Amino acid sequence: CLNTNSNFKGGTKNGGRSLYGIAWSQLSKHDYFEAAGLLSQRLINSNISADFLNGAYCLDMATGIARWALAMVQLGASKVIGVDFSKDCLKEAHCRLKGLDEEKKIELKHADLYKLPASFDSQFDFVCANGVIHHLPDPKGALETMGRCTKKGGNAFLFVFSKNEAPWWSAIELMREIVNPAPISYAQSVLESFEAPGSQRFNMLDYSYTPIQHKFEKEWVEETLREAGFSEVNHLEGGVIHDSVLRCKLFDNDKLIYGVSEIRYLLKK
Repeated sequence: CLNTNSNFKGGTKNGGRSLYGIAWSQLSKHDYFEAAGLLSQRLINSNISADFLNGAYCLDMATGIARWALAMVQLGASKVIGVDFSKDCLKEAHCRLKGLDEEKKIELKHADLYKLPASFDSQFDFVCANGVIHHLPDPKGALETMGRCTKKGGNAFLFVFSKNEAPWWSAIELMREIVNPAPISYAQSVLESFEAPGSQRFNMLDYSYTPIQHKFEKEWVEETLREAGFSEVNHLEGGVIHDSVLRCKLFDNDKLIYGVSEIRYLLKK
């Protein structure tokens, strides 16, 4: 979840913290547990092994409902600290993890990403920032936090929205203008009435109601990561079937309509 005091436009008064408390709750049990497979397949399809997670001490930045924290444990991590600014998200995370064997290896903390304690400096074998940086008011500062918390020789994973000239993002911005005045609870009930799958409800709420939604130039992301202390910046050019980087290689129409709208990296410090 994100740390911002911004309100939505129009009639909605929900901040990002309450948004994600609602949005993450849309995910089904299947959606929740598939994250480990998604992470490993994205690495494998980019000719990278996930073995570095075996026994790793990990930090999940903006853990939300701890979906990716759970994935790290399932892929071999010995301990994951999941931090988030939303108490609603953390409450949902505790509910989702309750009774799972992996729960004892996950520690959830209510914290501001920009004010993580000095005890986090250079402590983590693996740091994950999956889909959060583009929703933050200071993206560069958040990337610097990634670098600060990753230990020398450690790894990190980053997923952010990327800028392109395809119509996709223009359509999203138009949708935000149209949908934004409606309360998020109304949008949620409409999506449920259409029996949209949980992952699609999450995506619609995420795209429509986030107060901040940056799209980054690939060059800027990579330069900033190097400035943050990462010596290896590996763009993941493989993916799973719904990732734009893969779909643009397979389908000409996707390349024209969507373009590469998100970028993922495996980093080494």
